Amino acid sequence: MQKLETQTDYWLAQYQRLLDSKPQCLIDQVVVVVVVVVVVVVAAAAATAAAAAAAAFANIREFADSKTKLYSLLFTS
Repeated sequence: MQKLETQTDYWLAQYQRLLDSKPQCLIDQVVVVVVVVVVVVVAAAAATAAAAAAAAFANIREFADSKTKLYSLLFTS
């Protein structure tokens, strides 16, 4: 039983050393993932803003068209 505990402690210590050392390849992968997430979030925000702007422009155009039609009905008869 003592040997098993000693082995377990050894491997836990090795695992902790690995976590503490933060291998460069792991850091590089995390950086890549973070960059991809940021790009996706920015693209989604831009798409949402573009859709909102397009909807607002369509509403303005519709309003202007309705005003033009009303003006035509009132003043061109």
